[in-house]
Amino acid sequence: EGVIVACPVIARKFDGIAIKHLTYEHPDVNDVLTQTLQTKLIKAGIEPNAKVKFDSTYANPKTKLVTIKGIQNKANFCPVIVEGTAETVAFSWQVGIGHLTGSGFGSLC
Repeated sequence: EGVIVACPVIARKFDGIAIKHLTYEHPDVNDVLTQTLQTKLIKAGIEPNAKVKFDSTYANPKTKLVTIKGIQNKANFCPVIVEGTAETVAFSWQVGIGHLTGSGFGSLC
């Protein structure tokens, strides 16, 4: 069962030209979320043995454009599933999931 997000989750990927916002249905989104969390784990000195994915069984996922500092970001309203050790799962609750977590996106509840 997925963890409900308190704030929308933003997933971004640089395609070599521009940053693309990924929705919950994009084929690469779970890899991007996982890599983002693993990068944060490495910076914190924790073994990066976690995986993140949107809950594909959730009946009502949505996306919405959210503006922060004049920039529109495509955000996902969909529960996430975090797999890993107790330490990595607890870490994800502390730092959030996805990009722009410092601005409040990707908070778990």
